[in-house]
Amino acid sequence: MEITYISNEGFMFKTENKTVLIDSLHRGEYPPYDLIKPHVLEQMQKAVAPFDKIDLILFTHHHYDHFDPYTTILHLSNNSKTKLVAPPQIQNILQEHFSEIYDLVEGQINSCLPKLYTCETMNIDGIELKIYQVPHSEYLEMNEITGDKVNKHATVKHLMFLLEIDEKKILHVGDSIPNDDKKSIEPYKEMIDDQIDVAFLSNWFILNPKGQEIIEKYIKPEQIVLMHLESEEKTKISKDIPKNIQSKLTIFDNSMESITI
Repeated sequence: MEITYISNEGFMFKTENKTVLIDSLHRGEYPPYDLIKPHVLEQMQKAVAPFDKIDLILFTHHHYDHFDPYTTILHLSNNSKTKLVAPPQIQNILQEHFSEIYDLVEGQINSCLPKLYTCETMNIDGIELKIYQVPHSEYLEMNEITGDKVNKHATVKHLMFLLEIDEKKILHVGDSIPNDDKKSIEPYKEMIDDQIDVAFLSNWFILNPKGQEIIEKYIKPEQIVLMHLESEEKTKISKDIPKNIQSKLTIFDNSMESITI
């Protein structure tokens, strides 16, 4: 399998038979994270090489550094064979923003939202999916009126994907990290026998004590791709990350860089 880094948490997975994009169809306009070059953005929008044979598009959630409605609707319009799986919020955004052409791509869109911490399975043209709803990581802001701290991301519907593509298993957790809810660890316990080849995890996940427990006891991936990194974070691996986890890490330096596993 060839893994190509697009930007932030966006990746393309390509095997001999299938190609998947996850959290990639966005505009990449958010320094200090890696930018998407204009010609790459145009290739994605027009669905031309290397994005001309995308079988499946996945989105973990609707934030602009993961999903752009304009780029997404253009790709779907230019590639009638690709399917999309995402939370209902993304389907609603596409329908609201592009009501005049939405009917043309509606059949390509699969909206999915299992109950919190539970799984729904799908098979999209031979690509096996386990889809979990997990919370987006918290972002606390002060309410100027009440003085209380409010979670800015409380209303975000967020998915985590476990994919099997041509006998390779890939876990992408998006912007989720385990929290104080005892149930937050349950989805990972279900993966104990899944033999995950690559887990795509954020720095926040890996630095979280529960996250480290999940890596070591349950998902036990062969490799870990570290994602959602600011430029300076790529050269400074935290000493708080256990050495056995550090030894599995892959960090992409530039957009459109690829590795083969």
